[in-house]
Amino acid sequence: MNFSKLISNVLILACIAFFCVNFYRELSPGSFRSNDSSHSNDSSRDIVIGETGQRGLGAPVQVTKVLDGDTFVSKAGTKSERVRILYIDAPEKGQPFADQARRALSELTKDAARYRPMGKDKHGRTLAEVYNATGTDVGMELVSKGLAWCHPLARKTNPRQASICERKLSVAKGQKRGLWSDSSPMAPWEYRSQPMASF
Repeated sequence: MNFSKLISNVLILACIAFFCVNFYRELSPGSFRSNDSSHSNDSSRDIVIGETGQRGLGAPVQVTKVLDGDTFVSKAGTKSERVRILYIDAPEKGQPFADQARRALSELTKDAARYRPMGKDKHGRTLAEVYNATGTDVGMELVSKGLAWCHPLARKTNPRQASICERKLSVAKGQKRGLWSDSSPMAPWEYRSQPMASF
């Protein structure tokens, strides 16, 4: 075998190895896509579940009280915790669709919830990515139903999840689901900025 043929064979083997490595990465847990079949017309339903798939989620907990469309109280044993769903912002009390959002969150978490804590907010609530008993991303489902906005800080904290949320919101808005059936719904952060807002 001459030298040029040897070099050619080495290059072919290197290309094959490169392909195999990248194929394996595509099948790794970090690229797992959910089988969320709700809203069959939603082109973004193949959402990536967070940055690390279902890894890092806590054990299932009971949701004892739903405070509003993006906050609930969980209980595991004797420990209770207020949990604020990351990446979304649901209508505040007094806004249109606030009750519908709260009821939808209650329905989504009626069996159990699992969540990945990501820190605390200034109110002492646990900020978390939340999934229900069937593995549905609760925050993204609320956005899909037209019952929540994408939080304006989501793009800074998790650009990939923010993109998913924005695609979900775009579909809900285009199909006038939930709060998007109103001609000009007010975002919760705008509502909270009003001097007389009650929340």
